Amino acid sequence: MDDSESFRDILNKALSMIDSILAQENRALHERPLIASIEFVSLCIEKVRYKDQDEFEPGEFADYLDSDWFKAIFLKTQSWYSSRYGEAINTSRDSGIEGVTVIYNTPFLLKIPTTTVEAGTPGETVWICFHDALQPEEDVLGWIVNGPNLSAASKSDGIKLRRLSVEVANRLRSIKIHLMEITETDARVAEFRREIIPHLERAAQQIVRGKATDYKRAHWDIQMACEFAFKLLSQQRSGSFQQTHDLFFLYDHMPGDALPLKRTHLSKVPSWERMAEWRYGGGPIVSLDETFRCYRAALQIIDETLAAAKRRFRFGKAKFHTRKPPWMSKPDNSD
Repeated sequence: MDDSESFRDILNKALSMIDSILAQENRALHERPLIASIEFVSLCIEKVRYKDQDEFEPGEFADYLDSDWFKAIFLKTQSWYSSRYGEAINTSRDSGIEGVTVIYNTPFLLKIPTTTVEAGTPGETVWICFHDALQPEEDVLGWIVNGPNLSAASKSDGIKLRRLSVEVANRLRSIKIHLMEITETDARVAEFRREIIPHLERAAQQIVRGKATDYKRAHWDIQMACEFAFKLLSQQRSGSFQQTHDLFFLYDHMPGDALPLKRTHLSKVPSWERMAEWRYGGGPIVSLDETFRCYRAALQIIDETLAAAKRRFRFGKAKFHTRKPPWMSKPDNSD
C-alpha cells in the first residue's frame, strides 16, 4: 500500500465524501471511523500491495479485518476524524434506551441498558450479552434516574412500581432487539426502523418533564412510533404502506398474515385527530395517568407488531465472545 502524500490526498477526499453521507444517515461520531475505513476500501481500493506481499484484492471485511494494511488505513482515518471533530469523536453514545415509569404518582426516567458484559478470559476477552427482557440478576429500580427514596415505600407500593418498571423495561428491550433483527428490504423500511425508538424516547422525556403541555405533546410521539411500526411492517411485506395516521386503518389494511396484536388494543390509544390537537396545545387537559396508560399501550402495540416482521437473525438471548478488535491496535511501522 502506498504511504505517499498522494495516497493521503485520495484518502482525505474520499473521507470528506463518505463522512457527509454518514452524517446524513445520522451515524454517531464514534461509529464513523470504522465504517468510513470499510467504505473507503470498498469504494476506492481494487488491489493491495503491502510491504513484500504480492498484489491482491482486498476481499470482504472479514478477510482483512486483522491485516496490517487495514490497521494502517483505520489509524489514518481515525486521525482524519480526530482532526475534523476534535474531542467530540471520543464521545460514545450510550447504548441504553430511555423510558419512563411512575412512582408516587410522579414520572421518572428509566435508563435501560440493552447489553451487559460478562467476564471472559481475564485481560483479554469479554462476553457481550444482548437481552430482550430483564435478567434475574438485574435490578430495574437501579435504572431510575434521580429516583426518590424507596426505602420507606409500602410493600404494595414497592410491588406496583417494580411491576410497572419491569413492564416498561421488558417492552423497550424487546422492541430494541426486534429493530436490530429486522430485514431492511428497502430504504423506507430502514427509515421507519430508525425513527421508532427516538420517538419513544422523546415521549418519555416529555412525560418526565411533568407539565400538562408536555403530556399533550408526548402523545404525538407515541402516535408516530406506533404508526411507523405499522408502516414498517406493511412496507416490508408489500413494498408500500397506507398514507394515513389512522392506526385502525393501518391495522385493517396490513398485507399478509394477521398480526399477533389484537385490534381492540388500539382503543387504548387516543385517535390521531385528538393527538394532533394535543400536539399544538389544544383540547382538554391530559393527566399523567392517561398519558402513562397510552405510553404503556403503545409499547405493547409496537412490540407485538414488530414481532411479526421478517428478520435474518435472532439476538434476544445472544452472547458474543469478543476481544479488542485487531484493527484498533497499532500495526508495525505505522505512523
